[in-house]
Order: sequence, then structure tokens, then C-alpha cells
Amino acid sequence: MSSTTPQPELPPEIVNLIIDLLYDSPRDLKACALVCRGWVQQSRYHLFPEISLYPGDVSRFLDLCDNTHATFSMARIRRFSLTTNRFNEGVHKDNNKHWSRSNFDRLLTWRSPDGTKSLADMFGDLKYLSLNWVGWSALSNTAKFALHPTFRTVTELNMWNVVFESGDEYLEFLCSLTALEKLCLDGVVVQAPVKGMLLNEYLPSSLHTLDLRHHSPNSVEAIHTITPCRSLKHLSIDFCKRVPDTGFLRAVGALLASTGPSLESFGLTSQIPNNGIDLDTSLCFIDFTKNSRVRHITLDVAHLSHAIQFLHHLKTHSPYPPCLEKLYIPYLVPENTYPSIDHTQLDVLLEHPSFSNLKEFRGGACVGFTLNDVRGQSRSSHYHRPSEGNWRSEEMELKVREVQARMPMLMDRGILRMDESFRFGSDGDDELDDPNDHRRVAAKALVLIFLCSSLLSPFLQ
Repeated sequence: MSSTTPQPELPPEIVNLIIDLLYDSPRDLKACALVCRGWVQQSRYHLFPEISLYPGDVSRFLDLCDNTHATFSMARIRRFSLTTNRFNEGVHKDNNKHWSRSNFDRLLTWRSPDGTKSLADMFGDLKYLSLNWVGWSALSNTAKFALHPTFRTVTELNMWNVVFESGDEYLEFLCSLTALEKLCLDGVVVQAPVKGMLLNEYLPSSLHTLDLRHHSPNSVEAIHTITPCRSLKHLSIDFCKRVPDTGFLRAVGALLASTGPSLESFGLTSQIPNNGIDLDTSLCFIDFTKNSRVRHITLDVAHLSHAIQFLHHLKTHSPYPPCLEKLYIPYLVPENTYPSIDHTQLDVLLEHPSFSNLKEFRGGACVGFTLNDVRGQSRSSHYHRPSEGNWRSEEMELKVREVQARMPMLMDRGILRMDESFRFGSDGDDELDDPNDHRRVAAKALVLIFLCSSLLSPFLQ
């Protein structure tokens, strides 16, 4: 066949269907990319959706980008994560010692050997950005100017233990992400308030979700700087295992009030132990009276008594007319517990006029199980639920029935919904019998007998 003869080609949609079948086999995906040049882009799109770099990886990554034969840009990376060590890069605050250029700075200022490409060309499809342990003071002006073109397509930003010297550089970075929709601040520190003319009014209007985690007194300025945030629709706060300080709570209260009628959902996560702690002082800063469209609240708390305290507070700090439609408590009946008087109190509490618009109350019930409860299933390192007919399933049914009995008014309203989940915990004393184990032991015994007979046969003659 001559080289000028047209070669048949599979339609792109057929190619993608084939690649989908090979999705769990990186070796086959690589083979597709090597054998057929036309499949390079599609197979790499599936094979390399995410890049995670740690301090020792940056040089190798930039070497790859420098390679003139690299087809890295065809991968269409959607998620990028960078972890550095801010205490070993840039200027160390304690001793003013200058260290090597930060890895983040090296990435942002990279140019191809011919000067035609930058990191922005490699990340043209980037949607998710995660920055961990980054010190902003280590960035050069050249790197800061590259923030917008490099991350202009990012819709979700997660920052963990990132330190900004001032609110100005913190706000400049957020404003450079013009497509930003979701923001997670996890231990982010802003050391000084905004001094320049850049106002938070220039925050991306697309920003609709904010997740605040691991609070500390140093986190307050990070919240102040983005207040008001009038485009926010979803706000979640994680109290972790301790009651937040007053400064953090005041900042959250001001942010909550600033969202006004745009806020649609609120989530509270807390692992604070149930040792008599009264949350009333903390909750006094949580006020929904200006949020007339909050329809969904999630209370992901370890102890139901804390959820009840929150809802008691909500009775007098919610808008009128009532707008709450969905209430979700994932740990309504946690593992190793059963419905109690608290569930009856909650049932009565939700009859208050503030919750008259409630259309769904959803709670979670959890039952734990061990290796003894998965007999008959194939051996695995993890199991999703006990075997069919196991008594753990009966325990779940009992929990659900008791919840329904403890909450008759919600049942009468027809709005009680239960989510059932099982948690696998391997018990060191448990052993799972595998029928294949007996076969393996028997096979090894036969091999041992054969070897022994072969070795001893000369002496037995």
C-alpha cells in the first residue's frame, strides 16, 4: 500500500470509548500512545489528569518541560498540587537568612529554552490548584506577575498552611484567579491587613463556595480581607476539636452577614468532645437574620447535643419568614450508640415555627463491623458492608426503627430520611477463613512430600 493511500481512521468518540475500557490499565494506555500517534492526546488526557509536586520534584519536572521532544502539553492537566517547605525557602523571618529561590517562584518564572513557552502554556486546562506550605514572601515580582496568566482557568483553589505577609498580596492573588468558584482556606495566615487601594470588591464574582478549616488567631485577617463577599452561596466552617477564639468567630459572623440574601447553604463541622462544653458563647456570633435564602444546613458534629444547641440558637437568629428547607445531620446515630432522649428533644425542637418550612430532615446511622462479619466474601483489604444476612444488618434496621420511634412528629410530617452506612474496622484477633488457604496448604504439603521423597530415595534403595 503506497504512502499516498488514505488510511482509515477511527472517529474520536470510538477512540475515547476504547480508552475508557483501558482506563484502569496504565500499561495499555501507554501502549496506545506509543503505537498510534493520533491517540497520544486522548490517552494522556486520561492517564495524566493530575500532577503533584513536592520539594524534590520541581527540578525534574522543569527538566521535562525543557525537553524539546516533550509532548507534556497534550496531557491537558486539570489538577495541580504543589507542596514546598516555606521554612527553608525565601527569607526566614527568625534569622533573616536568605535561602535558595522558592520552588513556586521557579515554576512561575520558567520559560522554555527557546523562550516561546511558559507554565501557562502547559496549564491551559487547569481547573484545580492546591498550594501547601508556601511562603508568599519568597516570590519575586516576576513570579507574581505570572500568577494571572498561569492560573486564569482555575475554578477551585485549596490553600493549606500558606503564609502571606499582607492582605494586599493575599487579595492580589485571589483577584488574579478570575475564574475562581471554590475557595478552601486551611490554616492560611495573613500577617498584616490591607494597606493599598485594592479592595475586596474586585474578588471574582464567580466565587460562590468558601470552606474555612483549622482556625487559629492567625486566621482572622484572612477572613477580614475577603469581607464582604456578596457572591457567596455556600459557606462551611470546621471547628475541628476545639472551640474557636472570639476573634475568629467575630470574623465569621461579619462574613456571614455580608453575604446577605446570596447565601443558600451553611455547613458546620465539629469534633469537639462532649465533656460539658457549652457552645452558646461561640454560637452568638452566628446570625442568619440577614440571610433570607439559606435553604440547606448541614451539622456534621460528633455529638448530637451540639447540634441541638445550634438549632436552639437558630430559633431566634434566623430570618422571617422561615426559609430552611433541608437539614442534614450525618452523625445522628453514630457507631456504638443508639437513639436516646436527645433524639426526642430534637423532634420536639423541630416543631418550632422557625422550622415550619422544613421539607426534609436527613440523618445518618452508622454500624461498625469486623472480619467476623464478612465470611463468604472474597478476601480483601477493605470491605464496604457485612455479608448478607449478618446480624450487623439487623442492628442497622433496629437503629433506624428506634430513630423513627423517637421522632414521631417528623414521621407524621413525612420528612424524616435516614442514610445507612457501615464502617469496617479490622480486629487483630479476627481471622477470615479463606477456602483457598486450605488448598494452598495442601499444595505446599504435596510439594514438600515430593521433595523429601526425591532426596531420600537413593538412601532407601
